[in-house]
Amino acid sequence: MSCEEHDIQAASSQFITHTVGRMLGTMEMKETTINTKGYESLLSLVNNTYNDSFDLYYGLFMYNKNATQELNRLEAAFNEVKGELFDRLHTLIRDDIFEDASTGKNSKKGGGGDAAGGGDDAGGGGRGVTDRPQDRSYKDRLEDQVNSTGSLGGSTDEDRKGAPSSR
Repeated sequence: MSCEEHDIQAASSQFITHTVGRMLGTMEMKETTINTKGYESLLSLVNNTYNDSFDLYYGLFMYNKNATQELNRLEAAFNEVKGELFDRLHTLIRDDIFEDASTGKNSKKGGGGDAAGGGDDAGGGGRGVTDRPQDRSYKDRLEDQVNSTGSLGGSTDEDRKGAPSSR
């Protein structure tokens, strides 16, 4: 095997393994009472990589020119998977599911609005909007958590209390 081929394979296997292990280690994953075999494998990966010295990890990065390309591929793959989730986010269906779970309303109503026949909040009928977090729709709270780059984060219900809406 040539040195170049070795570096390509090392970046694709060792560096990615250590990177994912360090990312998961940073998340401080813990044992649960419902661990799956897959989750146990992730915990094992963390145990095998996160406790290694950072110098070892840094060496895998610093001395292999293919490591940066692998980081970019990992980031692109994460963004693609995340994009698929957000692309499939059917707002009306999700609102109905979460609204029904919190209010006990029947979701088999064949359209938007509440059980009393009201439309969306903007139409004057229906639920109305208040500054209380529990009265805000799941969609509004979710939108607060997704910033302009599509990343989770941003304001929380507590931050918005009394703050004027940007919508």
